[in-house]
This record gives sequence, C-alpha cells and structure tokens, in this order.
Amino acid sequence: MRKLALLAPLLLLQGCVGLAVGTYGTYEHAQQHAQLVRAEIIARHGEPDRIKRQGECEVLSYFEGYNWQGIGAFVAVVPVPLVAPTSRQERRFYIKSGKAVAEVREFGEVKSVYGFMCGSNECGFVAGPAHPELTESVMVRQCDE
Repeated sequence: MRKLALLAPLLLLQGCVGLAVGTYGTYEHAQQHAQLVRAEIIARHGEPDRIKRQGECEVLSYFEGYNWQGIGAFVAVVPVPLVAPTSRQERRFYIKSGKAVAEVREFGEVKSVYGFMCGSNECGFVAGPAHPELTESVMVRQCDE
C-alpha cells in the first residue's frame, strides 16, 4: 500500500523530466489571407487598437495580452519560472488594396535551453536554441512591392 501511495502521484505527472535552465521569449507566425477584406476583418475583430503604414500596406493591430520574457529552471518535474511581461502581444493584419495579404500572430515559447531533459520519448543533453525552425520577426514582403 505504501508503494502504491508513492507511485500514484507519478501517474498524474505530465511532460518532461530533467534538470535544465532555459530562456523564454516571443516568436511570430504568418498566414496568408487573400480572401479577407478590410471591412470583414473589422466586423470580426472590432476596431483595431492601432493602425499604421508599412510600405504599400495598412497594418491593423489588435492587442491580445502580453509577451513574457525571462528564464526558468526545470528541476525533476517542477518548472520554476522567472518571467515578466515585456510588451503587448499583437495580431496584425496587413492590408493592400483593401484585401488582407497576411496575418501575423505573436506567441511565446522557450527560446534556448541547457541541461538534461527527457520528454517526447527522447532523453539527452540539450544546449542551444530550443526551436530553430521558428521565426522571431516575420517580414511581409507583399508590402514592399
């Protein structure tokens, strides 16, 4: 019974196990939206929080919370974060000739990590960028044409 009482909480644990430190920051993701028009975006999302120009485009910005940056440690199964809000998280629609050419959304994610981790059926020492495939700042090239 004692062993069962000790092992039962382990069944409730999710995710990773290890000893590591990492940094947390912001990335951006772009989607193409050639079918949306400016009026439709405003009807769905309301009046934008900010409107600016970028090259040939009008940029409608909607604030969706805060971007968090900082560091954290992962000890055994317990994450210990030390993060703070550093800016507003935005969702931006790039409008050219009345139609959306792109939507860019910001999101937070682990940027770099150093230590030993087990997760996703893999274990090993990790050091460096956590997600080299992600983009920190998206360039909307259609606005430069």
